[in-house]
Amino acid sequence: MQNLIRNTILTATLLVLCALAIYPPAEKLRLGKDLAGGVSLTYSILLSDDDPQTVVDDMIDVLRERVNPQGLFEISFVQQGRDRMVVSMPLPTPEVKALGDEYRDALESFDDFTIDVSALQRALRQTGEDRVEALQAMADTEPREQILAPVIEAAPSGSTTKPPQPQKTASPNSPSPNNSSTPASHSTRRGTGPSR
Repeated sequence: MQNLIRNTILTATLLVLCALAIYPPAEKLRLGKDLAGGVSLTYSILLSDDDPQTVVDDMIDVLRERVNPQGLFEISFVQQGRDRMVVSMPLPTPEVKALGDEYRDALESFDDFTIDVSALQRALRQTGEDRVEALQAMADTEPREQILAPVIEAAPSGSTTKPPQPQKTASPNSPSPNNSSTPASHSTRRGTGPSR
């Protein structure tokens, strides 16, 4: 009778310890494909009659090393027949889906920093107010505005679209404006200064 009581107490203690080890089960237990659902993909491998029997096994080893090198994921690769392979994997948990969403959101946030190089080159080819307007149109997000702020500040603003042309002035000894064969810039100066 004492052995029965002792064995019952020992068994109950072990059961309580086991229950505590897996409690809460949502955090401590990972559900496999059979309980959580999953995906099975069957691939057909094109083999010739000359290929050795180990081709599919070698392919499975290579895939296993690339997809699951540490063996942490519940992805299985099983040969089926001579020329088929079944890949099975469980569905992602809500935590994994949340991490995937965070990753995609972080990638999308990089779009705020992206500047189209060809649009920037087109804007920089313009002059005056057109250049400033084109650069300001590109600064449509706060990060782009911060990136382009020094360029916009350095861009010359003004109403002219062409750089000012130097004006030609006629000297007293230059030919008359009616004679266009000799530009005023080529006129000779006769001097009032000291001779050399």
